[in-house]
Amino acid sequence: MKKIILSTVLFIYSCCAVAQTVEMDETFGSYNSGASRMYFRDNDDEVNGILNPDSFYSNLFGSTRNYSGTWDFVYSGYFQTENTATKYTIDFNGGDDHAMAACKGANGSGKTYFAGYSSSGNTTTFAVACLRPGGLDSSFNITGKVTTAIGSTDDRAYAISFQTDRKIVVAGYTTTASGKDFALVRYLEDGSPDTTFGTNGIVITDFYGGEDQANAIIVLPSGKILAGGFATNNGQKDFAVVRYNANGTLDTTFNSTGKLTTHYYGDDRINAMVRDAATEAIYAVGSTGNAQGNLDIAVLKYNNNGLNTSFDTDGIVTTAIGNGDDEANAVFFKNSSLFVAGYTFNGTFKKAVSAKYSATNGSLITSFGTNGTIVQSVGVGDDVATGIAVMSTNEVCVAGTGYNGCDNDAFITFYQSNGTIMSEFGYNGLWLTDFDNSEYNISYDTKVGPDNKIIQVGTSNTNENATAIYTEDLAIVRWNADGSPDTSFNGCGRLTKHTNGSDDTYYTVALQPDGKILAAGAIGSNPGTTRFIVDRYNEDGTPDTTFADQGSFVLQNAINYNFVSDIKVAPDGTIYFSGSRSYYGNCIVSLNSDGSLNSGFGTGGKIDVALLNATGGGPIEIQPDGKIIFVTTYSGRTALARFNSDGSPDTTFAGTGNIIINSGIGVKTLLLQPDGKILLSGSRNPSTNIWTVAIMRYNSDGTPDTSFDGDGVYYSNATSLNSGSGTIALQPDSKIVVAANTGGNILLWRLNQDGSNDDTFETNQIIGDISMDYTGGSDNVTDINIHQGKLLMSGYSSSTLDNAFTVGRVSIGDVGTPVAGTDLLNVQKKSGLIVYPNPVNEDSAIDFELLNSTKASVELYDITGKRVLIVSDNQTFNSGKNTLPLHLPIHLEKGIYIVVLKTNSDSRSFKIVK
Repeated sequence: MKKIILSTVLFIYSCCAVAQTVEMDETFGSYNSGASRMYFRDNDDEVNGILNPDSFYSNLFGSTRNYSGTWDFVYSGYFQTENTATKYTIDFNGGDDHAMAACKGANGSGKTYFAGYSSSGNTTTFAVACLRPGGLDSSFNITGKVTTAIGSTDDRAYAISFQTDRKIVVAGYTTTASGKDFALVRYLEDGSPDTTFGTNGIVITDFYGGEDQANAIIVLPSGKILAGGFATNNGQKDFAVVRYNANGTLDTTFNSTGKLTTHYYGDDRINAMVRDAATEAIYAVGSTGNAQGNLDIAVLKYNNNGLNTSFDTDGIVTTAIGNGDDEANAVFFKNSSLFVAGYTFNGTFKKAVSAKYSATNGSLITSFGTNGTIVQSVGVGDDVATGIAVMSTNEVCVAGTGYNGCDNDAFITFYQSNGTIMSEFGYNGLWLTDFDNSEYNISYDTKVGPDNKIIQVGTSNTNENATAIYTEDLAIVRWNADGSPDTSFNGCGRLTKHTNGSDDTYYTVALQPDGKILAAGAIGSNPGTTRFIVDRYNEDGTPDTTFADQGSFVLQNAINYNFVSDIKVAPDGTIYFSGSRSYYGNCIVSLNSDGSLNSGFGTGGKIDVALLNATGGGPIEIQPDGKIIFVTTYSGRTALARFNSDGSPDTTFAGTGNIIINSGIGVKTLLLQPDGKILLSGSRNPSTNIWTVAIMRYNSDGTPDTSFDGDGVYYSNATSLNSGSGTIALQPDSKIVVAANTGGNILLWRLNQDGSNDDTFETNQIIGDISMDYTGGSDNVTDINIHQGKLLMSGYSSSTLDNAFTVGRVSIGDVGTPVAGTDLLNVQKKSGLIVYPNPVNEDSAIDFELLNSTKASVELYDITGKRVLIVSDNQTFNSGKNTLPLHLPIHLEKGIYIVVLKTNSDSRSFKIVK
């Protein structure tokens, strides 16, 4: 093995007093905002159309699956990144309800009408609803909704139109003895049947005795009604158009019978129609068969007497996007152009497709997208566009349904007039979201992995309303380094776990060196019966069945153990967690790496911590030598304790193994500095309703570190903070970033290593609404970390509609590089530390020289200063030259890392490349 000797790199941070701007990192998260939100409700949504978007405001309609598992009508408005208050769900009879079409009411009325179908038992009926600002319109059938049974079994509506005389006409099909027929129903403005139309407001039209269905409807200026869909003739579907007089009779001036069918190839169908008011031309889109047995997009042009043969010579244009099925579901007319949306099948999944045609001759307009078409991959499964519209400023809005890996969601995207995606909208030009996010989700802890992916844990309560049974589920989210959901984790970046309890919460998370995830908290229904739970997941989100009982450890026969407050993994793989024992104080539990209780720790793997009569648990840290630090707070007093790895008190710490601090501080965060000093942060209540942040630092022997703000304690000037506020993160240069909640905002500031305010940081910088929730909600930060040289804030955001897990990233200027000493008492100056070969491979090794025999640790850090690997932990080395093998885990991303050699008095660093 050839050795390549490289010069030692010694990282010493220096800073000049230059103000560093604090601002959201727009390269992170969704909507170019620096943040992302996550919901947990796995309810399917379907989008069936879009209404009148303008100024980036889009009204989507369709259906959403409710908490009982049935479907409801849904109507929701979206303004760029905003989930507005115009969101309604409509249930008819407790069964499955699907909104298939929508139209606006009279100008100035604010009314919107929806048509579809409602199932009750074995019967499906036409269903129509009317909304006005504030909810269902009571002037429409009193309830704002109406169902109409045409036949006795299966009737479904797919189209709706509002007439100038304020009547509403709906089209679809009804099931008869011979098959399915076109069916039209017309209602008066009050929701009653229009008896002047057909028979009691109903018209039924049969073609050839087969399966017929109306999917589109247009009310002409003359009052005549045009319906389009398909008619089955000899087992094959044909394009079908019917024109009716205003009273519902067939208009025999149209093709002499009022009906026109056209067979092109294979199965043909019309799914949508639009009218050009200037030329009176009617355009229809749908699909037709081809010689390969697949479907192609079909675009048809009709005049008053039938197909317009000047449109591609025969009135029909077909387009094959790929080698599978292609179909159009929606059409929009503007400026002599047709904008069409649907899907194309790529051999594995359906993908959303948009196209632009000349309304004159049917040719694709090649300046739009790629040769006139755009294929959009939305989720990780089938994506189907069902709505398209063009705004007054010529941007094109496309909406539909996409699969996120867990369920189907609504999607919406915007394109420039030339088909270029508008990347400033949503996440890279796309928004994929649930229709109904009526959830209560809270994040409690966050960790960043060596690959810079982000794990959040907490609880999710997805009950629909106050009358539902109240349950909370264990919840996990994993984000990619850029703030997008990591779909390699459970398919969609999130998972929930429900036990038999009604109050299940993950309070803490730890990441193992092998990438597995430990999530811990409580399961149960009340403080008397809640129990500790520790779950271990593989990197893909599946339970690690090699751990405890099929991936889950629950402390049995211990009804007084309330919850796990913190969990850590020691360098040797041993797991430690702290928790509350209800009325009996706190405890620390140790597990072996397989999830069994560690019999070498305390009594049967557990120790009780009877300090201050505290029962609220607290954070823990594991020192490089395996000792355990624990802190807890009770009634304004803090207990800080250190235990040996066997659970016995460490009497080298303050003589007794613990200290009692009469500080009035409620400790929230415990951090262990690289030099062994201990940082504590939390909130303090110096007077009624006034909360401030306090930070304490102790030496490794338990004495106050008087080099920190003079007496070892820092009190913030900021007041009026939220109770329980005050979390900290340690930068690579050992400066301390502080985050606190104040009202609905987040307050950030930074301290120097000595506890003084960092004047280079924009102090008291209020970060506004990081959650993209512009409905007057608030944001709560529960954890902060240094992430890729920036500050990662995590927690949850609240609105009038929901709570969501939230992550946001903030640029806070230079966070520095790891600080190393300069005295070099134990590390040889000349040779120091080297790694070879570099870039590293499976044969790489670490060489270093010591002046004296001493204990040392060798650790690996990423460029943000986060430790990602312990090569050697507090091992005794001989004086002179020492060599250690360096094997990097496969899951570590390629990039720059820093090898750090630490002794009791010094450290050296060396940069490597993977």
